[in-house]
Amino acid sequence: HITALGHMDSSPQADGAAVAAAPAHDNWTDGMRPMSTASFAGAQVREHDPSKTSIYTQGKLVRDGATGAPASAVPLEGNSLNDLLKWSIGNTRDADFDELRARKERGDFDPAAYRDFLDTILGEGDVVTMKRLLKVVMDDSSEAAQVVGALEEMEYLVESIDNANDLLQIGGLRPVIACLRSAADGVPSAAAGVLATCIQNNPKAQDAAQVVGLVATLVDLTRACVERHSQVRRCLCANMQHQQAAAEESAIALPTPPCACRAPSQGIVPRLLYVLSACVRGHADAARALVGADGVELLVSLASSDDVRVRRRTLFLLSALLREAPGVAAAMRAVDRGARTLVESSRMDDPEVQNHALACVLYSMQGEAVDAAQREACREWWLAARATDELRDLAMRLAARLQMGEISESDDPTVPLQITKILALLQSAEPLGGSQPAAAPAASAAQAQAAQPPTAPQMLALA
Repeated sequence: HITALGHMDSSPQADGAAVAAAPAHDNWTDGMRPMSTASFAGAQVREHDPSKTSIYTQGKLVRDGATGAPASAVPLEGNSLNDLLKWSIGNTRDADFDELRARKERGDFDPAAYRDFLDTILGEGDVVTMKRLLKVVMDDSSEAAQVVGALEEMEYLVESIDNANDLLQIGGLRPVIACLRSAADGVPSAAAGVLATCIQNNPKAQDAAQVVGLVATLVDLTRACVERHSQVRRCLCANMQHQQAAAEESAIALPTPPCACRAPSQGIVPRLLYVLSACVRGHADAARALVGADGVELLVSLASSDDVRVRRRTLFLLSALLREAPGVAAAMRAVDRGARTLVESSRMDDPEVQNHALACVLYSMQGEAVDAAQREACREWWLAARATDELRDLAMRLAARLQMGEISESDDPTVPLQITKILALLQSAEPLGGSQPAAAPAASAAQAQAAQPPTAPQMLALA
């Protein structure tokens, strides 16, 4: 049997004849039944007129059967969209352009309709999607859930650096920044996610953020959140004391919860620090703007936060800035009780907090961005805060744990190395000024990988 898959003539008569000639079979649908050679011979097959046949010579179109016209004199060279555009323009008649111009003058030509048609055929592009999402964000009538949903979808899109730069081109940076001040639940956090994803490791976005003054905005917002948190904490404390006093007067014992004097978590602050880190890391102008806005003072104060997430991100950012941004060490020394705050953080049980706090101490005396005078000044600052005694005590406790075999996988192996280096710098009689030898940077990476944590006897001897 020969299966008839189609007909050269699409007329109803030809189709009907072919179907009628096909033998009946229960397992075949209409038009797809196999035909015997005898039945097929009786079917009518009608060909199109030969004038509608396209003619090719060695792969080149000589005559277009659809239009009956000779092939265009402009060949298609290359496979890019730009080549296709050139070919389309070269093969479009002047009369077609004249007709489009006339339609536009009459008001019959709507470019948006063509764009909508292309979006329907090709799918909505990311830029079009971001424009639609921005309309939702900027619409005052949008509900909070709608704005949060739009911002979350936008955050996903700007993970691509091309889309992140397109968001800047369509003017999306300022509307998203404005969402940071929104009072709607969840909107500031979602906006912070968009900004951090868009700006992180993207110099063009960092430049744009610097132009609109995002660093100063973030510092102001973070400071306002911290102050509001302190006010809530004081209110909670006063309320608890009032309740306790009333209970004592009435001889009723009120149970005191273990966290009675703690305010709720500082919520948006970790997200704001995430955006701030994306703005200033690796960007000298943004780091200077942070110092000028008293941002270093704010970071040092946040290092004593009761929210461990805030501490982690604050100390990480501060240690990174001490390593790469000039002026941060001097600004840090100007903070009252700043040294005590960082030293106390180095004694915390949280490995991440401890590691970043020790990195702040180390980079203030050894960071590439800290000049000779500031290194010496920082050493005196740490000595005045009795950092040596605190770190010696920490070294003794670590040595005892090493001897007892109590070091677990959760302990950071770099902490003993950091303590060893810091104590050596604090106890050294040599000045800390001057740059490292030329060969030191090249060898430092290999040495860091090969370095082993000091043994218990070594830490005890150093302490």
